[in-house]
Amino acid sequence: MTAGTVAAIILTDIILGKSNPWQEVYDPYRFKPIESAKIILSQVAEATRSFVGDRNSLPIWRHHKFPLEKVGLSK
Repeated sequence: MTAGTVAAIILTDIILGKSNPWQEVYDPYRFKPIESAKIILSQVAEATRSFVGDRNSLPIWRHHKFPLEKVGLSK
């Protein structure tokens, strides 16, 4: 509902010839996929590296064993 309300306000201002400070923020042409690809891919790579790095630092994974005592379970 919020996006619809904002769209209605911006469209009304465009029709009436008024300037709207939010028009640039909601401009559908503001995103340039080809120009942004390098940034997006580097962010995805960093997030993946972080995710995998965090999982590899767990004691259970380091020893390649699953000791039940360390996770609070017993045999």
